[in-house]
Amino acid sequence: MNIRNMLRIVLLGLSLAGVSPTLFPENLMFNAGFELGGAGYQCIKNLRPDRNPDLVYEAPMADPSTRVSGKQSLKIPNRFAEAIYFSSYFHAERVKPNTAYALSVWLKSSAGNYPAVLIARSSTRWTSYATSVIRIGKEWERFVVNFKTDQAVDYFRFVLLCGKEDAPCDLWMDDVALVADGEAPDNPGLSGFPKVEPLFIQDGALKEIPVAVEFENQLPRPGAASLQVSVTNPFTQQRVFATELPVDLSTAGIKNLRLAIPASIGYGSYRVALSSGGAGGRWMQGTFAISGKYQPKAVDIDQDFCLSLNDQGGMEGGLAIATPFWADYWSKAVPELKVARGMVASGPLEAKYALVQRMGCRLLRLWSPGNIRWSQVEPEEGRFDFSPIDRTLRMTERHGMKVLLVLGNMDFMDVNTGAEYANGSLPDWLKDKSEVREKFPIKGKYTKGRVYLPPMDLWERYVRKTVAYCAGRVTHYELMNEPNLIFSDPADYLGYAKAAAAILKEYGKKRVGPCTTGDLGGQATTFLGQFISGKGLDFVDIVSFHPYDAKELSSRMPADKQIQEFKALVEQAGERPTPLWNTELYFMDSKSKTTVERDSKPYHPARRILIDLGEGVRQSINQTLQSLWNTEFHPGQMEYPQTIILPSTVYVSLNALARLFEGAVPVAKFRWPEESICYVYKREGAAMAAYWNYGEAPTSTARLQTRLRDSVTLVDLCGNRLAFDGVSLPLGQAPCYLVDSAPGGAELLVLALKEATLVGVDANEGKKPAGAEWGPVKLLIDDFEAPKAWVVGSTVAGGPSAKTEMVGPDGVAGLPQGKQALKVDFSAESFVEGQTTHKTPCVRTIFDMKKVDGSVSTLSFWLRAEQDMSLTIGLPKKDWSDRLTTTLRLKKTDGWKKFALSMEGDFRLSEKKWPLGELKGELWFYNRSVPAGGTLNPAGVVYLDEVALR
Repeated sequence: MNIRNMLRIVLLGLSLAGVSPTLFPENLMFNAGFELGGAGYQCIKNLRPDRNPDLVYEAPMADPSTRVSGKQSLKIPNRFAEAIYFSSYFHAERVKPNTAYALSVWLKSSAGNYPAVLIARSSTRWTSYATSVIRIGKEWERFVVNFKTDQAVDYFRFVLLCGKEDAPCDLWMDDVALVADGEAPDNPGLSGFPKVEPLFIQDGALKEIPVAVEFENQLPRPGAASLQVSVTNPFTQQRVFATELPVDLSTAGIKNLRLAIPASIGYGSYRVALSSGGAGGRWMQGTFAISGKYQPKAVDIDQDFCLSLNDQGGMEGGLAIATPFWADYWSKAVPELKVARGMVASGPLEAKYALVQRMGCRLLRLWSPGNIRWSQVEPEEGRFDFSPIDRTLRMTERHGMKVLLVLGNMDFMDVNTGAEYANGSLPDWLKDKSEVREKFPIKGKYTKGRVYLPPMDLWERYVRKTVAYCAGRVTHYELMNEPNLIFSDPADYLGYAKAAAAILKEYGKKRVGPCTTGDLGGQATTFLGQFISGKGLDFVDIVSFHPYDAKELSSRMPADKQIQEFKALVEQAGERPTPLWNTELYFMDSKSKTTVERDSKPYHPARRILIDLGEGVRQSINQTLQSLWNTEFHPGQMEYPQTIILPSTVYVSLNALARLFEGAVPVAKFRWPEESICYVYKREGAAMAAYWNYGEAPTSTARLQTRLRDSVTLVDLCGNRLAFDGVSLPLGQAPCYLVDSAPGGAELLVLALKEATLVGVDANEGKKPAGAEWGPVKLLIDDFEAPKAWVVGSTVAGGPSAKTEMVGPDGVAGLPQGKQALKVDFSAESFVEGQTTHKTPCVRTIFDMKKVDGSVSTLSFWLRAEQDMSLTIGLPKKDWSDRLTTTLRLKKTDGWKKFALSMEGDFRLSEKKWPLGELKGELWFYNRSVPAGGTLNPAGVVYLDEVALR
């Protein structure tokens, strides 16, 4: 009898005897013995076309023929010797800080002495607690990794890496355990998950969503329990369905329950959560989405606005062949663990692209690392291999999508990371023939690279061979990716662009460029101007750009302003109309630039597409396929690579855009007060409008002075019809859409919306902010009745500063308290793009942290501004590793106004939560614009009084 079954008997005996079975540490792993198959785990493979030409994805499967305990183990087939990244992706518990743990797993292989890497790591940070290089034999063997966590409370991930390129080998796995203090007992109780299809199409006939709940009862006991099922929309935070199911606890084993969720919950992405109350247990969530039925029509991408995406490939999974993202390091550390390149997948690739097609995507941009990288197309001089391109085109053709291929990608650049999957790098044979530049303009982490300038005749041969192979299948090509990050001298780029353009024109293909970017220090507008002055418009049919420096209407460079600048440059220099395309904008949150799924909200991609369409940009290919999938099964999960194909709210919102706006053209634009925007479009006789608040104002109501006619409907971001009285419109950061299919809709909609006025935008006008209690004063930081040091300065030495002085009632109209207040005369914010960092004038003071305790929850003060402006308030952490910040919009007409800012509700953390006791004891006021960007603040004067913590 094995250890696991012995422990079960002991635990069962303790339970029946009325003794709590908590004498043993708990195994934190969900589905530890794989009795529920592969639930809670993901298996990413790099599918090898050389050994697996049909790109078959062989998923892990339950195998009852061999096991350590229970009824089955998990088999990971690998007859094609493909690289594998196997990991857990759902965890019900967090690991504790500063605690010793043991990760253990039973493994065996079909090959024997099979190399692999076992990793215990964080699931929310790029932190590995411990790694172990192991050799897996033909007999079951238990492998253990001991580690101690750091100071962070964290979720945990178990990872196994393997896939020796010349050794087909199947693996078997059983009894994964994560326990404190080195013990490894079983986990008694209930454990299960909901089985549900990832996507349902609402075509009018869909009435319900079928769900099967599969669970294991590991510890039989008398009686029954109730299983609570709830369905929530993670975007709206609303619970849309709940029910209870009876559970029989008297017998052990695998059980199944069924239920139906009404499809009337509407379009959206949903989470299904399970709990069993007093019966305990560990339950994994399920995810499904409901979207609308997209009806494809003929699309001319030169004329018709359509839903378009970047297929980034590489680490995120896609049509490109790439080296596994982990292989560069581990193949050096473990030479026998050399793995092969392939297409990243955690399921059938065909299923992924079928979902993209059903969403409504009509155009894919392919570049990173791309299927036409020079090193892939011509690995040896004169030997061309276009099989990767062919696989790509066959996949996109089957699913009704056109492609934009990027010639040259970023291959001329070698960023010297040592990683084969990096953006750049020519084949070695070509580097030897190229002219070398030791410096290039890219900023950020890429500072030690070089640029190779290949001979022009070889570039022309590469372009001609590629275009000839794709003749009749590809109509549009982009001339490199972000060349302003590669070429210090724009003339170098112009030479290669001119040569490629001549070949494309010869074949009758559309030429897209210069693909200028504002990312990584790139000067997008400057480079476009240099390109145009070098007669670059003669080489392109479409001007492309990447607006990383102008993401939103609230960015430092507003999105609409940058588009108009681009248009003006093109129109002034060109003798023929040249349309604009936005061909990339991955990171949509203006406040940060890391992975899409952690920082962007579902409405960010929709807003940018609507801006581009409203400003006359012909195509907006901004997001990646990566952004469509929902893999966050607990808060803060860093799921990378992104491969679990579960449609997210982004998927559903883009489906709504495809259904409503494909082929639309702009009609009008209205900028309403309080940073609200409205665009009006028309499409096939129908009129549509999209409106939203692009600032930080609270949700409010737009009241139209002209009543809209009954033919107008109001829908939300995902396409759900909202109640609408024809007068009042909900206004928030997520766009809402007005649709009028009746004749003359566009003209009438424009007339109505032109006169729209907003009421209730400032929900806190004249009263306390929601959730903030003024309460009694705990610490009076300053009432300005006695002299106190307020230090003035700038965030950058030598930057603009401020002046302060005490003023009495005669120096300012009235005082809220006492006899004097503090006058702060701020100089203007300054910023020089690319060369000089942002300089912000500020004023600060210190307070006694000994008087700050857990009951302090609000910062309050009286404030008056002599002009409309923004003001940012900051409270830094002791070590300046983080800070609480918030930004206020001040109006001259408000006069003296009392603010009470809740530490929990009104301030934001730049990183993660920490206690107020970690404050440094400094209070800063900055003359800084809104967090999302906006125009620079001018000089301004404010008055402060009665600053207190309450």
